[in-house]
Amino acid sequence: MKVLALGGCGQEGKITVKDLIKSEDVSRLVIGDINLENADKFKAELANDKVSTLHVDVNDHDTLVAAMKEADVVVNFAGPFYKHGVKAIEAAIEAKKDYLDICDDYDATRDMLALDEKAKAAGITAVIGLGASPGVTNLFAKHGADKLDQVDEIEVKWVVAITDVDEPGASAAMYHGLHMIDGNVPQYLDGKLQDVPALTDSEMVVFPEIGESEVYYVGHPEPATLPLYIKGLKECTCKGGVPGLDEGLKVFSALGLTGAEPIDIGGNKVAPKDIAMTLLDALPMPEELPPALSGFMVWIRGTEGGDSVEYVYTVYGRMSPWTGIPASIGTQMLGKGEIPTKGVLAPEGCVDTTRFFAEIAKRGMEVEEVEQRIRILK
Repeated sequence: MKVLALGGCGQEGKITVKDLIKSEDVSRLVIGDINLENADKFKAELANDKVSTLHVDVNDHDTLVAAMKEADVVVNFAGPFYKHGVKAIEAAIEAKKDYLDICDDYDATRDMLALDEKAKAAGITAVIGLGASPGVTNLFAKHGADKLDQVDEIEVKWVVAITDVDEPGASAAMYHGLHMIDGNVPQYLDGKLQDVPALTDSEMVVFPEIGESEVYYVGHPEPATLPLYIKGLKECTCKGGVPGLDEGLKVFSALGLTGAEPIDIGGNKVAPKDIAMTLLDALPMPEELPPALSGFMVWIRGTEGGDSVEYVYTVYGRMSPWTGIPASIGTQMLGKGEIPTKGVLAPEGCVDTTRFFAEIAKRGMEVEEVEQRIRILK
């Protein structure tokens, strides 16, 4: 298969590219990036004849479509996805090429799901949000839900340390971080999707190897997509935290520096979040910072055979592998025809969880599953 990796020389894209070129099924891999110098440098590091580079700007629709037409599968890391996600998937639909990304923005996810019929008409499969969260978290939820007769509640909680983000002041991940705490965000409560203030309902959660960390409501796709595929849910929430930057994010929010709508400053139009990013790049980091670790946990609660059952899934480590490896596995499954459903889908709507987690295990990445069951003796 021939793969086009958009943004394939970024923090997560590099992990995916390195994993893809190990596969005998991948005959050619093109790193498409707006920064050709960085792409060429990464290609030189790889020293692999399968790899080539191409200057690609996701804002240049015609060039993007042309690049996609030369591939069998497109995997997209060009964030932030609230800016670029729809552009990329629209190009994939026009090029009639299967597509996968790591979209973590809830509004972009909504807008991409709305392209489902167009993707079906083009005969393609587009898997959106197959990274860590969303992605692994969604597949945890589906894997646990499939064991239950009735699923009542799903909780997604994660932390990503600021030290686990490369170049925070210039990172698409940090633009996403500001976006996910901007205004109201969707949570699935009382059987319906509702907007609630970001950063609220804070709680402390103990993550393995990381310890106790604060999490709060954030704008992520899981509450919007999981109820589409797991019927009967009463509640589905997502909370996250950024150890080492939580207080800074709260300050940016309080100052109104999380929005994208430009404001006038001395006759210049500036997006508030661009101000926050500039400050983030300029301000010194605290002397004591958390280790570069991230953790992801999912709770699935319901009933099975008359018992009340809870499944808890946990992974931890560096964010990049837990984002890049799932994207690689999904890309290879797409290329081999192992995700046959056409249209635009979240991972839980089309990926075989048993197959997926078997591939995760092959790479030495550990997933912990805990089952807790309450049975009434009669």
